[in-house]
Parts: sequence; C-alpha cells; structure tokens
Amino acid sequence: MERLKVLIIDDDKDTAHFFSVVLSLVGFECEIIYSAKLALARLLETTPDMILLDMRLGLEIGGEDILYQIRSNPRFDQT
Repeated sequence: MERLKVLIIDDDKDTAHFFSVVLSLVGFECEIIYSAKLALARLLETTPDMILLDMRLGLEIGGEDILYQIRSNPRFDQT
C-alpha cells in the first residue's frame, strides 16, 4: 500500500521537523520545504495528499498567497 504524501511548508526548521517526525510515525511520507518560493516551485511538480502550511511564512511570499495558489488550482481539489 502506498503511503500518503505530506508537503510541510514552514520556515521554522524545528516546527517542520516536529511535524515530519510525528506524521512519519503514523505512516505518512513527508517532504519539508523551508521557503515560500521553493514551495511554489515544488507545487508545480507534485500533488501531495496533504499540505501543512505555515500561514506566517517569511517576508518574500506569505502563507495566504500560497494558499490562494493551492485553492485556485483544480489539481489540488483532492488535497
């Protein structure tokens, strides 16, 4: 059985690592992205089953901007 994929987008490395450890323990396959720009680039390449998004990301692009991109793309309707 294929493990569900989670994309963790958070600029705080400790928080991202904590979520990754917990979700891995219950069987998820986790990928961590620490930058909003890198997250947007990665979302062009993959469609994860779940996304954990820090709404208070750094100064470059906010979490609301990424959420808007996700919600406006029908490819993520099942995410």
